Amino acid sequence: MVVGEAGTVAEALQRAVELAPDTALVDVGLPDGDGFALARQLLALPRAVRVVLISSDAGRADVRAAADVGASGFVSKDELSGVLMRHLLENA
Repeated sequence: MVVGEAGTVAEALQRAVELAPDTALVDVGLPDGDGFALARQLLALPRAVRVVLISSDAGRADVRAAADVGASGFVSKDELSGVLMRHLLENA
């Protein structure tokens, strides 16, 4: 269930504080920053948010960077499916 959307890092942080979601699906490329930095900030909140990073331009470096920031996973947008998301979230 989607409880909120955000188009920027600033908006995502505001929504995370307001809505206290369990999980955030975060795009790596955002207009005011990058998803890796946002993931770090979401994970540092008093009520940490589980983060799955996504990108249309995915590579091995992105997978490593996602793990380095503590994200539950990294998925290329063209491979994103409900089954894969469920797996990532249940095994985080």
